[in-house]
Amino acid sequence: MPGPLVFLDTAGIWATAVIGIVVGMGREADALLATVIVLIIPALLYRWASHRAAY
Repeated sequence: MPGPLVFLDTAGIWATAVIGIVVGMGREADALLATVIVLIIPALLYRWASHRAAY
């Protein structure tokens, strides 16, 4: 079973596309929120995976 970080590259591409679409729709505040979420979730996954690998 692959680890939780395997699909982050694909998720990053999709997140970039979605943020671009949201900005194109004129929803800059939503795009800013989406950017913050996209930056926080991978960091939390990485922290969780490294903590889990330590045990």
